[in-house]
Amino acid sequence: MNVGSVLVLIALVAIDRFLHKRFPRFYQRIQLPALIFASLLAAVYCAFLGYGAWQVLTSGVSAGDKGFFVIFVAAVIAIYAAVLIFAWTDWLRKRRSHAP
Repeated sequence: MNVGSVLVLIALVAIDRFLHKRFPRFYQRIQLPALIFASLLAAVYCAFLGYGAWQVLTSGVSAGDKGFFVIFVAAVIAIYAAVLIFAWTDWLRKRRSHAP
């Protein structure tokens, strides 16, 4: 991960916190579309990772390297899934607490 990627992530988190504090109603409105977009983006990224893992598994790479790469891809996909599950459950919990 290069410095530019880290700076973009820091900026996104800062914008998220700023909107949450300064404009809570706007933040609530954009939360669902943002979660849907993030879920679709993660699904596409995980599909590319899966395709990459398949390419490595069917290539002439050594068995140890294949195993390491598949474990690494599985860990990355699990992290993405966990982050999205936490985000969706948090959104559902907040939605239920604000329900009339």
